[in-house]
Amino acid sequence: MLGVPVRAGGVALNAAVATLVVLVFWLPVDLPGRWVLLELGLIVVLLTGLLLRGRFLMTALALTATATLAGALLGATQDPFVAVAWTLYPIAVRRSTAKIARTVGTAVLIGVTVLGFAGTREAAEAARYALISILVLTGSWALGEATRRQLAEVAENGRLQAEQAVLAERLRLVREVHDVVSHSLTSITLSAGVATHVASGDAERLSRELSRVEQSGRQALADLRIVLGAARDDAEAAERAPAPGLDALTELVADVRPAGVRAELSLTGREHVPASLESTIYRVVQEGLTNAVRHARGAACTVTVAGRPEAVEVEVLSGPGTDSPAEGAGYGLVGLRERVELVDGDFSCGPLPDGGFRIAAVIPTEDRR
Repeated sequence: MLGVPVRAGGVALNAAVATLVVLVFWLPVDLPGRWVLLELGLIVVLLTGLLLRGRFLMTALALTATATLAGALLGATQDPFVAVAWTLYPIAVRRSTAKIARTVGTAVLIGVTVLGFAGTREAAEAARYALISILVLTGSWALGEATRRQLAEVAENGRLQAEQAVLAERLRLVREVHDVVSHSLTSITLSAGVATHVASGDAERLSRELSRVEQSGRQALADLRIVLGAARDDAEAAERAPAPGLDALTELVADVRPAGVRAELSLTGREHVPASLESTIYRVVQEGLTNAVRHARGAACTVTVAGRPEAVEVEVLSGPGTDSPAEGAGYGLVGLRERVELVDGDFSCGPLPDGGFRIAAVIPTEDRR
């Protein structure tokens, strides 16, 4: 099977074709004497075969071929195997193989030979009838083959699209997990590093740093539950804990200050920012701040989110760090570019002449509200 439904025609369609074939090629019944009953019997066999076409393909082919060949030999029909071609088409679509093609071709040659030597027609008329019959049957088979290949291509394209959709969802999930874990682990690592250097007598500061570690870990777990819950299509969980948006930016900026980044937030034109873009904006700011914590500790960092009727601009601008950069480099900026491009935005990033770093995104807002 091709994986794509192929209907051989409903009962009404097959009945209409059967009626048309009988009216055009079999009537009036004009065989002499006792042959009339035989002709009527052949018509019944033909009609039965055509009506069975929807469910019993090979039986339908055998019945229509037998009736047409016998009728042609007796001179009872002028049908150039149109009824046979009608039953042959779905076989070519569904069961086309080299073996079936050879069998059908052999049967056609035998039938044409029998008609040429044993038929009631004159030689020229028999040759013309045989040629038309071959063309009709060959055309039906070729059309069925073409349809089968087309359906196979549709099925293959559908399979490839499904695989691409699965891959895209996996990449989306990887980006989400990276964004959540990278930011939280950076904060945890820095807080833990500070805690290890706190003097044993400074219990208050030690407790404060350990509390930050705990808070960052809990936030990471909560964010991961949101991401993985959405991946499981857990609508109820997503409703209870929506993805972070603009409301969470203030807290996000505040979280990096204890790590030594003097971050400030400027949020304007919020009424022009569609809700569907808030998660993307949040991730851009989150990755920018994570990058600043890793590589620009001790520096000032300005986060700007400016909504306009036609687009929203996001910029994370960090100055040169005064402390040694944290170890490690990830793929956050690569994933961030992909995330922005998914919403038809433009992404840019790079170092500044003074040693700082700039991350910027411009995301169109038209037709999103």
